[in-house]
Amino acid sequence: MINSVDICENKTPDMGRKILGESEGKRIVQSLLSTLSPIPSVELKVMSYWTSNNKWGRNKVTISSDTQDVIVSVTRNYDHGRRTQAVTNQIDEVSLKGVAGIANFYGNPFWPAREPDTGFSPRQHALNEGAVWSDLTYNRAPGENANLIATLTRESKERKFLSAGYLEAYAGSLTWYTRDKWGNETTRFTKLTQAQCSATVRTTDGTSSGWAGASSYDLAHIDGVAIAMKALDKCVAGLNPVRIEPGRYTTILEPTASAEFFKLVVNLTARRQPEMFGIGNGGPFAIGYDKALERYRTKLGLKVIDERISITHDPMDPRLGTLGYPGLDRIEYVVNGVLTTLTNNGAHASNELTQDTIYQERESFRVDGGSVPIEEMIASTKRGLLVTRLWGIEYVDISSVLVTGTTRDGLWLIENGVITKAVRNFRFTESPFFVLNNVDLIGESVPVFNPVNRRSVLSSLKHFNAIASVSVPALKVNDFSFTSTIDAI
Repeated sequence: MINSVDICENKTPDMGRKILGESEGKRIVQSLLSTLSPIPSVELKVMSYWTSNNKWGRNKVTISSDTQDVIVSVTRNYDHGRRTQAVTNQIDEVSLKGVAGIANFYGNPFWPAREPDTGFSPRQHALNEGAVWSDLTYNRAPGENANLIATLTRESKERKFLSAGYLEAYAGSLTWYTRDKWGNETTRFTKLTQAQCSATVRTTDGTSSGWAGASSYDLAHIDGVAIAMKALDKCVAGLNPVRIEPGRYTTILEPTASAEFFKLVVNLTARRQPEMFGIGNGGPFAIGYDKALERYRTKLGLKVIDERISITHDPMDPRLGTLGYPGLDRIEYVVNGVLTTLTNNGAHASNELTQDTIYQERESFRVDGGSVPIEEMIASTKRGLLVTRLWGIEYVDISSVLVTGTTRDGLWLIENGVITKAVRNFRFTESPFFVLNNVDLIGESVPVFNPVNRRSVLSSLKHFNAIASVSVPALKVNDFSFTSTIDAI
């Protein structure tokens, strides 16, 4: 339980205190430093979070809870590739001295050091905050969420459909201290809020399903009623689906569906593909191994997807609402279809490459390139399919980036510019590079529902973000490959 006097105060009295403030985080850091023995390389993280979680199923609330916790992490790097790490969720002086004492023990020789013994000193950057804090999200009372859920499920009850979903509000703070082997010290503080809502409506006989969702740092950007009604409308529109033959179809991918292909492309920009996948060809952006240079030649500067599309990560973009990372500012992965950046860890960038763009948190990004409404895409389609979202994507072949998955929660046949009937779901087999080089029309970039599995909550800076902010457009693509029908909804 957080009991410090210096906590980010909540304006709603019945909610109490929630997360640690900056001065309290720095006090904890100083307490740890006073106990740690003088080994040069140290990383300290003081992370606190609060989550309000509301879930419902079969039109009834199943969970309504608040969670608060603190995680204090101490990491010390030694020479010869050894390090120690200790973690606690207690912030009293006795506990802090105890966790620092544990970290004082010599490291396990099989744990890799965070910083290899090179002459490279990491650049020191501030922790960008961008547009990631909302008082509305932080001050949301549980009773308000309960009333909203009653509204979200009312229409489904009246139609005798089944509604399920969740509404989550989250706030976190981070004080992050680093001292490298050269004695450079940096202390950073940031805080953020995040919110997400997902709703699924199904028929009682399991023959139709509709879904809608949204993610944002600000609850003001999430219209829960609109989300529930969209899921309900899709469920109604999906009644009595018919089977059609698999094959290649002109396909309109709603933003949630197109995001899956953009995520694959962005995640593949990590330069060290052989290490990531255990293959020898350097990944999809490698041309070949240059023996003279002793490194992979890449497709940097070459067109890799449709020339209208640009993919960027900008922590200061208020429309994206994501948290920046030290040393990682705005980054352009693809500009007008041309690959402009491949990302690397710091040691690889400094020792082996001619550029120093370090390993980027690659789950938040924005895609731009068009402004065509989905309605216009449908009207211009003689025969094709409209896809709500994709599910269960897995690699079929890593080297060619061929993936497979299924459609889900709404698939419709378009004939002569009009949606004519619901269709049974398909399995697809495609490469994102084939899809993104076969684009006919591009919509306006909009934020999509894109939660990230926290795994070990706040165990690393990467997962300090519970939501990876993604803004992408709808796409109309040609010759999308559907390989078989499936019975799932």
